Amino acid sequence: DLTLMPPFGTAIQQLSGEVGTLDTRNSQPAKVDIKGKVDKYAPVTIAGELDPFDPLKKLDITTSFKRVELTTLTPYSGKFAGYRIRKGRLNLDLHYQIERSQLKAENKVLLEGLQLGEKVDSPDAVDLPVKLAVALLKDTKGNIDIQLPVAGDLNNPEFSVMPIVWQTLR
Repeated sequence: DLTLMPPFGTAIQQLSGEVGTLDTRNSQPAKVDIKGKVDKYAPVTIAGELDPFDPLKKLDITTSFKRVELTTLTPYSGKFAGYRIRKGRLNLDLHYQIERSQLKAENKVLLEGLQLGEKVDSPDAVDLPVKLAVALLKDTKGNIDIQLPVAGDLNNPEFSVMPIVWQTLR
């Protein structure tokens, strides 16, 4: 992402897996089963099925990222939270289902040992006590565990996940 300063970049490597048959004459969903590593060490899996020619018609995908080093996300945390990330790891389990443009999604986020670093000047950063929020969200093991269900009509221009995110964080 070159729009950030510093720019964000990462690699998903050691990819292996399969994407099922793609046939424009047949409306059967294609199966997906892909495995790889983020930055050479953090496992990622993508599995499920989708209509490759119309994913808003049919999609059922599960994605999992394990032990992703949070420091690589510092360009985003600096821009939107106003702080660098000193250390921590991200585990992300996502399950997205779409049936005729109706989204049903489960987002499970586990931040292990998140420690914020120095403050960053950013006009886009939220005007909230971020360090206090992080401290309040941590459990007794120092982890932040967030489960964020999302549902809605993807064709509705009023649909947005931000009200759901704010409600969950409250």
